[in-house]
Amino acid sequence: MPPTRQPSRCRPARTRASPESTSSTRTPSRSPFWASAFRGVIPKHVFARFKGARSREAPANLKPIGTGPYRIVDFKPGDVIRAEVFQGYHEPHWPFFDRLEMKGGGDAVSSARAVMQTGEYDFAWNMQVEDELLQRMERTGKGKIEIAWGGGIEHIVCNFSDPWREVDGERSSLKAPHPFLTDPSVRSALSLLVDRAAIQEQIYGRLGRTTANYLNAPEAYRSKNTRWEFNVDKASKVLDDAGWRRGPDGIRTKDGDPGHRQADGGEGRNRDGAEIDRARRLFLGGSWER
Repeated sequence: MPPTRQPSRCRPARTRASPESTSSTRTPSRSPFWASAFRGVIPKHVFARFKGARSREAPANLKPIGTGPYRIVDFKPGDVIRAEVFQGYHEPHWPFFDRLEMKGGGDAVSSARAVMQTGEYDFAWNMQVEDELLQRMERTGKGKIEIAWGGGIEHIVCNFSDPWREVDGERSSLKAPHPFLTDPSVRSALSLLVDRAAIQEQIYGRLGRTTANYLNAPEAYRSKNTRWEFNVDKASKVLDDAGWRRGPDGIRTKDGDPGHRQADGGEGRNRDGAEIDRARRLFLGGSWER
């Protein structure tokens, strides 16, 4: 595996009090933030000979080296990784499994079945499968869902550049602002058209919670002052007030630009999610493709 390290454990750091004071403090010592950003750094002595056009030929691509908890035994891209414990790992008595196998490819439902129904695998994480289907799988008795709330969110990403226009040989150039997603009124309307409650109830079930926040964890930093709203009439008025008028063909336009663009919904629950269907109604008569 690529070189990895666990964040250093919290260690006490003392500050001596002045003669007139009796106070002391303890502060944790952790790995710097940039350590995570650069975890993809690769060893020069292994890859230097395979720079540029030969990069795909490096043996370490399929059998990487490093000081992580496991060493790769077998790696078939798009299929499976098999690994065994690295005896020289810096943490004593870590990791806790002698061998591991990670299966790739397939789809979210087949991954869930491999754990919940057939028992071929022990663990599957962040399965993009409707909760109703997962509950049926749970009734087989071979697996169960464990929910651990974190800070991750599902959200719609707006491209502020125009992917339909080419500038200097580049699509989505910074020199080509998006014709309508740079308009705050359009983004406000889009937000009003996302029925978060329906998405949570009909798709995610117990596996999701509605939120208006980007930052949802730790709980102490989750804002209680933000709100979300689903209101089609209000979205329509926001667009009307911003000058996006519906034409004879039902497509809203402003300054001659039609409200017609594509949306990518990812896979699994994302692709099936109501947020994409709601996005098609962004212009309340506009045209969105998926």
